[in-house]
Amino acid sequence: RIVGDHPWLEGHPVLEVGATAPRPGMPCMIMGHPSSGFLWSFRSGEVSQLGRSPHDIVQTMIAQLSANEDVLRQVRTELEQSSSVRTLLSTVGANPGDSGGPLFDLEGNLLAVTHAVPTEVGDKEFTYHVHLSEVRAFLAEAPDLSSPLPTQIPEAFRTGPNVLWHKDQDRSRNAAGSLLQSQISEYEFVSFFDFDNDAQIGESVEPSRLRSALARRDARVLDFEMVVHQGPTEVVVFYDTDQVSGFDLVLADHDDDPMADTRFEIVDGRWVMTADIDEQLIDVGRSMANGGNAFSAAKLVQQALR
Repeated sequence: RIVGDHPWLEGHPVLEVGATAPRPGMPCMIMGHPSSGFLWSFRSGEVSQLGRSPHDIVQTMIAQLSANEDVLRQVRTELEQSSSVRTLLSTVGANPGDSGGPLFDLEGNLLAVTHAVPTEVGDKEFTYHVHLSEVRAFLAEAPDLSSPLPTQIPEAFRTGPNVLWHKDQDRSRNAAGSLLQSQISEYEFVSFFDFDNDAQIGESVEPSRLRSALARRDARVLDFEMVVHQGPTEVVVFYDTDQVSGFDLVLADHDDDPMADTRFEIVDGRWVMTADIDEQLIDVGRSMANGGNAFSAAKLVQQALR
C-alpha cells in the first residue's frame, strides 16, 4: 500500500481482493518476475487443491500413517510446534523470484499470494500460494498507516547449540553475578549478563532448556540485565537500566568500532529510534581478547546508565 497523494499514482488501477472463494478447477493466472525469465511474466493454470500447510502436505499425511511410534511421535511434535497456514495449490508454474506476487482469477481479482515452489523436480508443476482468507486476515490486522508505525527493535533472546554458564563473574566469591554465553554461528555469539543472580537457571544450563525458555519467553529464566550480540561486523547491546520492566535501551554498532551509531529507547511507553549517535558500548570480544573482565566492564556500563 502506498500512502499519500502522489501525482504519478493518478490513473493507475488498484488490485481488488476477490469476492469469490477459490475452488479446485478454477482457472487462475500469475504475474511475476521469475529469476530465469523476464519482468512481468504471465502464466496461467488452474487451482489444484486447498489445504493447510504443513499439516495437509502429502509427505506429512503419509508420515502420520506410519506404524513406527517414534516417527509418529516426532511428526506430531513438529506439527504442534508449527504454525498452520491455509494454502492454495495451483498449476501456474511459478519460479524463484515470483514469491510475493499475485494469483488472479479471470476477472483480474486477487485469489492468493504466491509463496513457494516445490524443491523436488517431479513436483515442479505445482505452486504454493497463501490462501485468500489469510490475505484478508492480514489486511484486517494491518496498522493504520495514517499514524507512525511502531519501531521494530532487534531480537534480544537468541541462542545457538552451545551454551556456557559462568558463575561468580565479578570474582568476589559470593556468586554476585553470572554470565551465560552461546555461539550462534562461526562468527556470531551472544552473552547474557545476570548481575543480581535472579535468572533461575541453576548451577548449569542445558541448551534445550534455554531454547525452551526462549520459546516461552519465560521471564523467570530470562531475567538478564544485559545481553550482547556480537557478529563479524556488528554489535548490538540490550540494557535493562532499571532492572524492573525488561529491556528499555538498545545500542547498536554497525561499522565495527566500539561506538554505537543507533539507539533504541522507550519514550512515553513506545520504542523510539535515534540514528547517527556516538555512544560507548561494551564489546565482549575485544575485552576478553585483551585479557580484561567483560563482566566487570559490562557492570560498570550498566551502572552508568541508571
